[in-house]
Amino acid sequence: MNPDPVIALLQALLTPTIAVATTVIAYQQYRIRRDERALQLYDRRLKVYKSAMLMIDRIRAGHLIDMSELWEWVSSIQESHFLFGTEVQEVIEPLFSKLLEFADLAEPLKNTSDLFDSACASVAVDIEGYRTPLEEVFRPYLLPTGEGIFKKRRYSRRRIRKFLKQCTSPVGYSQKPRSAPLDEEVPF
Repeated sequence: MNPDPVIALLQALLTPTIAVATTVIAYQQYRIRRDERALQLYDRRLKVYKSAMLMIDRIRAGHLIDMSELWEWVSSIQESHFLFGTEVQEVIEPLFSKLLEFADLAEPLKNTSDLFDSACASVAVDIEGYRTPLEEVFRPYLLPTGEGIFKKRRYSRRRIRKFLKQCTSPVGYSQKPRSAPLDEEVPF
């Protein structure tokens, strides 16, 4: 008894068809897992970025921070060493130094009044100068994946230091020299 040639052909093609289908399913699962990991990494990076910008916004709004708030902020961005390159640390470390200086100046005022004094206002203006450098160094890490127009480009440490000097210098941020008295209206 000779089987039908069509049935014999279908039986011969069954194994390769199953192999191709299995490969397609495996590749789809790989892409789903890869995208899930990328989304989790993006969420963790965005959390650090939002925390850094929130601290700058709080000071801009006139909030006096104390040391406990500063250490809570430090613990909220602690994983930035593992999520970002060294260029982000080049901006976060001097920002932390300014925030520490601000908290040190603001802590005695927090118990007595809700207003900045001239020393706090000066440091607050310096802290505001870190907004642009933070946006620039975080941008390559927070671009949507698969966006073909923009390339994710990270900055060198030397370029970050130069950029920080421009943005946080007395003239770079406000375009006015700091020799003006601080008794004038503070821009926040």
